[in-house]
Amino acid sequence: MSLSVTLVSHSSVIIAAGETRILCDPWQFGTAFNDSWKLLIDPMPLDEVLDTIDYLWISHEHPDHFHIPTLRSLPDAFKQRVIVLFQRSSDHAKMEQALMGMLGFRTVKLLDHRKWTRLDDACEVYCFHSRQLDSALAVRHAGQVVLNLNDTEASERDTAAIRSDIGNPGVLLNQFSYAGFEGFPDRLERDARTILDKMVDDHRRLGAGITVPFASFVYFCREDNRRLNAHANSPRMVKERFSREGLQAAALRPGDTLAIGGVVDDGDALAHYDAIYAGLDSLEILPDQPVDWATLQTGFGKFVERLRHYHGWATRALRPVTIHIADLGRTVRMDCRRAMFEETDAAPDLTINSQPLSFVFATPFGLQTLGVSGRYTVHHPAAHKAWFRLRALSAAINADVGLSLRKALRPSQLGWFWQRRRDIVQQLAHRVRRAFE
Repeated sequence: MSLSVTLVSHSSVIIAAGETRILCDPWQFGTAFNDSWKLLIDPMPLDEVLDTIDYLWISHEHPDHFHIPTLRSLPDAFKQRVIVLFQRSSDHAKMEQALMGMLGFRTVKLLDHRKWTRLDDACEVYCFHSRQLDSALAVRHAGQVVLNLNDTEASERDTAAIRSDIGNPGVLLNQFSYAGFEGFPDRLERDARTILDKMVDDHRRLGAGITVPFASFVYFCREDNRRLNAHANSPRMVKERFSREGLQAAALRPGDTLAIGGVVDDGDALAHYDAIYAGLDSLEILPDQPVDWATLQTGFGKFVERLRHYHGWATRALRPVTIHIADLGRTVRMDCRRAMFEETDAAPDLTINSQPLSFVFATPFGLQTLGVSGRYTVHHPAAHKAWFRLRALSAAINADVGLSLRKALRPSQLGWFWQRRRDIVQQLAHRVRRAFE
């Protein structure tokens, strides 16, 4: 077979292109996103195939793709031999340092936005950078293309650009259920169906031959986010939706392989997933430990310092939000503009437990993790606008992008914006409108 895809777990696949093997985003065990996600399916073991892998692609630094415990567990001989592929971004040096320093990989090869990079005489790869962090990967061999769309949330303009660059992918790998939460429980079912709509749109816009649902084989494993499991899309739902649209989709179990142009028979895979999704309510839910009030106050102070360091003048646009910390039984008015964190009797805008709130304060990626993990509730739309504004500024920090003059005028940031100016202006404008409307 000249070009094929084998599912490993969640968003991890092995793309075989002739003699070349690319392992993507391995996650073999443990949790992700502040211990809020667990793997829904048992991964395909990697021990027996690592010797065949030539390249390791990491799509972005989210922990279900850049899963540090899994990467740390890989054999040293593998790390010395394999070449890691990663996108060239405004802060790729941070990831290079993590991969080569902390994790011990020997070689990292950077992929430029919308450029083909030859790996050998018969195989080349293409990387599309999306927003501040995400990226997609196309692999071409003997005139055939596999596109790993991953978490890119590609717009119509993005898919048009990708298709013009790579042609029609024979196989499209696409996320099939939600991996985030806007804070409104009554919108979960609608949001899940919207993802199916997007899968259909992506398939048509890209001119794909067949779509493989992946990158959603997880469940929400905390008491304060388990409600999200009830509305998750399943591979069966993808298959039925695509069939109604007259389009091809195929489910894979870990270890299953799909070759471009091969016969598709996913009946056993669909039955396998039907049984798994029928048992979502019985899966393990992890316990949580409250964080004390003093720790939250200290963490908030450091959080504000980080905001001011990166964004300076832009923090003046942040509005106060009132948060009910459910497991502590306390309500706080959080004002990042004035660095105030004080108890109040006012009605809350949001409800968050103390541990995920502490995680928001402790790490540059804490607010994004909260949204992905779904461990909060927004009580009215006005609160969501204020919260989204804070989340947008925090996401920029995680990508090492700042709005203060000191940060905005750095050569690395200016160079990144210039290189991607044609694609990123539309993406940034959309997010700014959402943040400040």
